[in-house]
Formats: sequence, structure tokens, C-alpha cells
Amino acid sequence: MHAHRALLLFLTLLLLFGDMSTASAEDSLTLGVAWMGRSRMSKRYLQGIENSLAQAPLPIRLKVKGNLPHEDALDSVISQFETTCDAMILLRSSTVRSIKNRPRPIPTFIGATTHPVKLGVAPRLDSPETNLAGVSYYVPAALRLSMFREVLPTISHYILLVEKGHPAAEIDVEQSRRAAQELSLTIKPLYCDTLATVLQSIDTVPEDYGILLGSQALLMDNAKKIIEAAPNTPFFSYADLPVEYGALAGFSANDIHMGQKLGSMVVDVLTEAVDMDSLGIILSETPVLHFNHESLKRFSENIPQVIKNLAETQEYLDGILAGAPVGIGVVSEGVISHVNTYILEHTGYSQEHLMGKPKSSLYPTKESYRTVMDTISSAMKRGDLARVETKWIDRTAQESDILLSVTPTMRKDPHKNYIFTALDITARKEQEAFFKSVFENTEAVTLLICPETGIIHDANPAAESFYGWPLERLRQKRIQDINTLSDEAVKQEMAHARSRERVYFEFTHRLHDGSLRDVAVFSSDVHHKGETYLFSIIHDITEVQNARHLLIRRTYIFIFVAMLLCVGMCLLLLRFLHTIDRLRETEGALRKSQQKLSTLFSSMTEMVVLHTLVYDAQGSPVDYRITDSNDAFIANTGIPREKSVGRYASEVYGTTPPPYLQEYAEVVKTKEPHVYTRHYQPLEKHFAISAVPLEQDDFATVTTDITAMKEVEEVIKRKNRELENYLYVASHDLRTPLVNIEGFSRLVHTDITTLSTLIQDSSPRKEDLHTARTIITESLPKNLDFIHRNVQSSNALINGLLQVSRTGRQPMNITEIAMDTLVTNVFVAQQFQLNQVNATYSVEITHSCYGDETLLMQIFTNLISNSIKYRSEERPLHISVTSSNRFKNSLYTYTDTGRGISEKHLQRIWDVFYRGDAGTDIPGEGLGLSIIKRIIEKHRGSITCYPNPEGGVQFDMELPGEEFTEI
Repeated sequence: MHAHRALLLFLTLLLLFGDMSTASAEDSLTLGVAWMGRSRMSKRYLQGIENSLAQAPLPIRLKVKGNLPHEDALDSVISQFETTCDAMILLRSSTVRSIKNRPRPIPTFIGATTHPVKLGVAPRLDSPETNLAGVSYYVPAALRLSMFREVLPTISHYILLVEKGHPAAEIDVEQSRRAAQELSLTIKPLYCDTLATVLQSIDTVPEDYGILLGSQALLMDNAKKIIEAAPNTPFFSYADLPVEYGALAGFSANDIHMGQKLGSMVVDVLTEAVDMDSLGIILSETPVLHFNHESLKRFSENIPQVIKNLAETQEYLDGILAGAPVGIGVVSEGVISHVNTYILEHTGYSQEHLMGKPKSSLYPTKESYRTVMDTISSAMKRGDLARVETKWIDRTAQESDILLSVTPTMRKDPHKNYIFTALDITARKEQEAFFKSVFENTEAVTLLICPETGIIHDANPAAESFYGWPLERLRQKRIQDINTLSDEAVKQEMAHARSRERVYFEFTHRLHDGSLRDVAVFSSDVHHKGETYLFSIIHDITEVQNARHLLIRRTYIFIFVAMLLCVGMCLLLLRFLHTIDRLRETEGALRKSQQKLSTLFSSMTEMVVLHTLVYDAQGSPVDYRITDSNDAFIANTGIPREKSVGRYASEVYGTTPPPYLQEYAEVVKTKEPHVYTRHYQPLEKHFAISAVPLEQDDFATVTTDITAMKEVEEVIKRKNRELENYLYVASHDLRTPLVNIEGFSRLVHTDITTLSTLIQDSSPRKEDLHTARTIITESLPKNLDFIHRNVQSSNALINGLLQVSRTGRQPMNITEIAMDTLVTNVFVAQQFQLNQVNATYSVEITHSCYGDETLLMQIFTNLISNSIKYRSEERPLHISVTSSNRFKNSLYTYTDTGRGISEKHLQRIWDVFYRGDAGTDIPGEGLGLSIIKRIIEKHRGSITCYPNPEGGVQFDMELPGEEFTEI
């Protein structure tokens, strides 16, 4: 208030005594700004100047004359400023030099220039001449060159391009030469007065030289053309603009910030009567080094790793800021110095517009800004995270809700130097306001109840009107105080509501005046800020209940005087009215239930798909359309939602008709769910499919991948069959030779007994000697030979069992196998046997597979051996092996023109020791095919045998086309 009163008094004095002020209250102060040539630096300075003038206690009008073409135009503008303006600002070295020997009748400020003392404009920085002050940026030449040498150490010779006749050119040349001598570098200046001379000079630059671009207008305005003229030469710049066009590195200053300081000087002199001579010329020597990342890559071989890391880090941080899903900004010395893309997109401003603006610029009012700063200040003092919800205003004057977090960057003046993050919470605030409005303005009685204690956490005005207690009293009560049930019964009902076992209840509630009312309550649990509450909607059904009782009594009377049909109609009407009432009240609860079902649908690990059956013109099912699917379906099938939802299943799965059409049609027809277990060959997976009918022609499938379980079951079945086969061999095939051995052993024992008797006779007869000789020379050798052969037979059976067992236990070395090479090598290994029987073969294999190379070679070795053994006498033996693709597997077909296998033996040829040619003299134990089948099953494959239509036999072997794990 005191400040406002003082300002009003000051303005009044200005009206009364206008001659005592620099400018009257009627007329604003005027500031002239001018510079020669095009200059981005001058424009950034001007932006900072405008920001400072906007905060001035008195209005200061700007007259800007930029991009002046020559000195005559500049002299004219300065003369105009000296007679029409209260002060003037001159920017750039070419502009400032014009006042070197010129009197200064008005306060004159300079900026965006080289060192003023070296330029000859001022004798000293701290005590310049009368009516002269300024803010500029200067980086010593030694610092520039040393930084460039750090960037590209291999360059020790430089060409310095400067504009001929420019006041800053000689300063650049002199200082650069002196700095180069100190750093043991070589610098050769080239003076150019046109773009043509610049381009001509570049053509003569040796390959091992670098080029330094001076900051004069000729070079800055044509930087892009100059750099493009020598793409293989490294350019360095004393300014930042050429870096955008391909210069390897360059310096810049915070021009907006310096312009703001310069503007503050003007405001202090014109409105606060600060002594001009006490200000001096402020010179910033803090360089900001910029890199061109494309040029860094081009010259990366000669750039130190530390510079690469620095540039990559800068690029990485810029990428993070640009892509961050939250607004990030920096405030330096009370003004905005940087914001990221998020803030620019949400406010509609450009980076240039916001840079240098006061930190209060984004707030709709000064009061809202001060409130935010007070809240943040309090949080900083407590050591808490400085976070506050506020409002920002965008370029179109639209307000938005913002969650603002602040982190100081300096202990000194933390309110002026900090990093802030901003998150647009407008949608959330609007949603909260909407739900609050619904809660408070609905005509339905609504309570929010704590399920643990029964305390009424909140109630709406409708509840206040219904129960008769003020809201403050109502929010202090427990639901047990209102419900006529016992406390224990009320707790049980709340437990039902919390678990959602029931959501509809009917109670009797006590009002403030002591009256009782029958109520229907819809109650379910809700969660807010980590707490659980019961959201209860209460309807007064007292009149409905009274009417119901009255109607029941009248109905009983009417039963005795009217027809039974009327009773049914009344009951139906009552049921209908009650249902309509419940439907209206449960609409909100049903909507929440649908949301939960949707969440459950998406998060289920089983594949859940919704379908609609499609019929042809005759009403027969021909396809079904996928209407929705959950994430598990996408993960298991690899089919994205956009390629499945809304499309026919035949199109999605690539099969006609689509999979399991008849089963699904039966479910839709009978309206009864059904469970199927199917093997879907395109995916090589087993599924348990539960098909459930929905409305009309819709149905849902819940599919579980049971491939692993089926594989285990198949392994167990196979092992059981092998055990049964082994038991059969042990009980039958091994028993036969053992019985023979036992029988012939008894014969040997009889012969030995007879010989023993004959030996004991001291005078044997001739017949006895003949009998003994027959036993020794015929009977005993014959019986022992039978025993020996049966022992060999048993040993062969046991060795066969061991061989089959080893085949199943041997670990595999699974790799990708070039089957054309493997099969050809097997044929070559058996070439001698094939030649012996004049057999021929052909191999046409184009598909590889995964497996154990040794075991796969054994498969084809056994098959070829069998083809040779069982060749036909009627036709020459020819063996062929071909391949094809079957979904994810490779199919190999082996055919020969041999004797073939009778169909009655096809089911048993895989059994151990089974031979369909048992009555022939062809050698063998009946193990070859059994071992082949075990090897293929060990590879998770399959083998099938068919008679060859052209004579002989055909084997189809399916082996995995992808890498697998041994079971």
C-alpha cells in the first residue's frame, strides 16, 4: 500500500512540476536503438532490452533502427536520436566506432561489440567518457585459440578471415597473432571485402590448415556459403551462427541476458536518476562453446575422445530435454534462460519469445505468481520439496493448471536461480471438479463410509436434506448410528459390500427427528489417496415399501374375489417396477464393473478372443470375425491387434475354412460351452480351448497353451510303450532261448549220467562202448551246440536292448544341419555296397533342419542298409531322398523300389526285435527301425511308413526347422 501511495504521489508531482523530470507524465520516455548490418546478436540484445523496459516504473518507448546499410544512414539515425530521444543504445562494433570522436549530448549505451578499449571508444572500462556506459561480451583470443586447439589438436596452422576495413578486424588480427605466438601456432590473416574474394581465398588454403571466421558482418551474413565452399576444411568461429552451418566449433554469449542488463542500466539512468558515469562498461568473459555434431563426426579421427564425450553428452542432454514428457526450464538471475519442447508446445510460445522474460511471465496475475513464490519459499525454508499447483497462461490467454516443482541451482538468491519442472494437470483438475460436482449436485443421497470404523467420511447436500443433520454433524457420525441393525450386523454387511459379494442392500435408517425410513443402498468399494471407502447411493423406498405392503394386502383380498391371472399380472408389474428401479440405481456400479472386466480381460495370461459367427446366403456357417483380443493372444500368436480385430479368421490365420469352425458353430447353435484340446500345426502348439456362447452369434474362446504338458504326456506314453516292448522281449523273446538251454541241458545231464554208468562197468560190452561213443561224438556235441546257439541268441537280444537304451540316453549336440550334404555323405560311405547290388540313388534336398549330426547320419545309414537287404529281385534298386517344408518343420521323404512292407506289419515294424521277414534267411535283429523311431522322437519329430505305389516303401520324416531343447 505504501509503495502504491508513493507512486501516486510521484505521478502527481510530475503533473504539477513537469520541468523537474526527464520526461513528463503526459509523454513517455524515448529510447533509440540502432545497429548496422544484419545481426542475430543485436536482435537477441534487443529482446533482453525490451524485457527490462517492460519492468520499468515509467513507460519507455523504443525507436529501433536496425540493419542499417552504411555509415551515412547510421550518422543520420544518430543525429535523429540526439534530438528526439532521451537516450540511445548502439549495438555492434561497426556501429559503436561511429561515436569514437563524436560528442554525446544524451546518455549513450553500447553493446554487442568487441573490447571497447581496444576498439578505441573508451579509455577505460571502469571510467569511460561522459555519458557512456554499456554491457558487452569479450573472449580473449588466447582463450579462443586454446579451446580450438583442444578440439582439433592436429591443426597448428590457421587462416584468419576478416572483413577488410571493419573496425574489429584489426583488433581480431592483432590479438590472434599475439595469442598464436604464445601458443606456438601459426595464423595468417586474409582481408576480404566481398564474398567473391572470400571464396577465392578459401580455394588457396592448404589441406593441413584450419580456417578462423571473424565476427564481422560480411562473414556472418555469408557463413553458410563460405563453409559449404570448403566441406573438407575445419572451420572455427568467434560467434555461434556459423556452427549451425557446419563450423566445427564456435563461441557465443547469453545475448538476451546481457541485453537485459543493458536495459536495466537504461532504466536506472532514466527513471532512478542513477549517475551515468558510475556505471562503467561491463564486460563478460564467460565463453559458451558450441559444437556442430555432423562436423565432429566428419573430423572424428583427429578429435580427442574427451571432446567427443563432451559433445555426445551435450547432444544426449539436449535430446532428453527435447523428448521429456514434462516441462523443464531454467531461471537465471530472475529471468527465463531455457525451456524445453514440452513447455513451448503447451504455451504456444517460441524459445526466442520466452528467453530473457521475467520468471513471472507465464502467470495470469502478479498475485498468483507471488502466491507460488511464497509457497516455494516456505517449502525451501522447511527443507521440503518445493512443489505447488498453480495456473499458467499461454499465448492465446488460455489458462491451464500446472503442477510446478522447483530445485535451486545456487545457494545465493535461490529465488532467482533455479530449475523447474511443470506438468499440465488441467485434465486431472477438470475431472476432479466434474466428479465433485456430480457428488455434490446429484439428487441421490450419497455417503462415503470408512469400512473399518463405519465413520461417514463425506456426505452430499442431498444426504443433509434427507437425514436432517448438518453436514458437519453427519460427517462425524458412524453408519451404525443411523442403521437400525446391530453394530456386528452392520460390520458384516459392510464386509459383503467391500468384497463385492453383494452390492445391493435394503435397510431401515433412523433420521434426525427419530423417524425411520426404509432405504435401498447400492454400495461398493472405491479407492482414493491410498484409502478404501464404501461409496453408497441411498434411495428412500419407504413409500415403495408401504405401497408394496398395501398392494400385497389388497392382492390377497383380490385373490378371493378375482381371477388368478390378475394376481400374476400384479406380481409381474411389481417385479417390473422393482427391476426398473434397480437398473437405474445400478447404472454407475455396472459401468465400474465393466471397467474391471476390461482390465481383467487385458491382463489374463490365457488367450481370450471374442468372435462373431458369419453365415452364407443359405444360413450355413462359413467363417467368423474377430471382434476383440487380449494382450496374451498377441504375445502367443505374434498377430498384432490391428491385423486381427475386425477381420475374418480365415484371413488372419491364412486357412480356409478357419480353424475349428464346426466346433465353434456347434457352441453357438447349442448355446452350451464346450472344451476342446487341439493341436494347431501352423504354430506347432497344443491348445486347450474353452468356447463359450455369448449373445446371438457371438462367442468367446479362452485358450491355454498346453504344448509343454502335451510334450511331457507324449514322452511318458512313448516311455510306457517302450517299457511294454521291453517287458515283452524279456518275457517272450528271452524266455525262448532260456527254455531251449534248460531242455538241452537236461539232455546233456542224461548223456553224462549214461556215460558215468558205463564207465563204472569194469568189463563193458560192445554195445555199451558203441553207445558211449555215440554220446561223446554225436549227442553231446549236438546238444552243446544247441545250448551255445541259444546263449548267442540271448546275448544278441541283450546287446540289442542295450543299443536301443543307449540311443535314448545319449545327449545330443544340437546344431543346424545341412541335410543335402549329410545324406550325400551317407550314400558315398555305402557306395561299395550299393555298387555290389547295382543300386542307384538321387538326393534332392533344399531344406536344412536342427539336430544331432551323428544320430541323423545313423537314421539314413539304417534305412539304406535295409533297402539293400530287402531289395527286390524283380526290379533294380533305386533310392531317392527329397525335402519339403511343413509349417515350422522340414519334411524328408525316403523311398526305395525294394520288396516293400506288408500293411499287416506296418503298425509293429517300430517294435524292438520285430521282423516281418522272420521266416527268411536275411540277417538282422529287428532293431534298425526301432532305433530310427527313437532318434526322430528324441528330435521332437515324427516318422510314418507307407507302401510305395511304384513298389517298395516310403518313409516320411518330419524334423524341426528351428532350434529346440532336448526333452
